[in-house]
Amino acid sequence: TLTGFYTARIGLRFLVEHHIVSNNAREGYSGIIASNCSPHQISQAAAADATRLCRAALGNAPPIRIIGKEDDTFCYIPSHLYYMVTEALKNSCRAVVEKHDPIYQAAAREVAPSRHLDQMLRAEALRQ
Repeated sequence: TLTGFYTARIGLRFLVEHHIVSNNAREGYSGIIASNCSPHQISQAAAADATRLCRAALGNAPPIRIIGKEDDTFCYIPSHLYYMVTEALKNSCRAVVEKHDPIYQAAAREVAPSRHLDQMLRAEALRQ
C-alpha cells in the first residue's frame, strides 16, 4: 500500500540520517534527536516560512500568532516537527486567503468564467 511505502521511506530516511549525523557529536543532540527541542522556536520559524510562501504564491498571507511557553522543550526530531508545522500552516494560510482575501476572491471570479468557457469548448469539440 501507499501508506506502507511512505512509512517505510520515512523510517529508512530517519535511520540513514541519524547514522550519518551521529558521527558528528553536537551538544544536546543524539544524532538528529534533540534533547531540548523547542516547539515554540520551531513554530516561529515555520510560521515565518509559511507566511513567506503564502505571500509568494497568493499575494497575501494572514498573520500567524504562536501561543505557548517559549521555554518548554521535549525530546524530538526538530526537522520532523518543522516539516509538520510548516505543512499545517501553509494549508491554513491558503484556506484563509482563498476564503477571506477580497483581492484573491476578485481574481478567482475573473478566472472562473474562462474555466467555464474552456469546459464548454472542450464539450463542443467532443461532440464533433
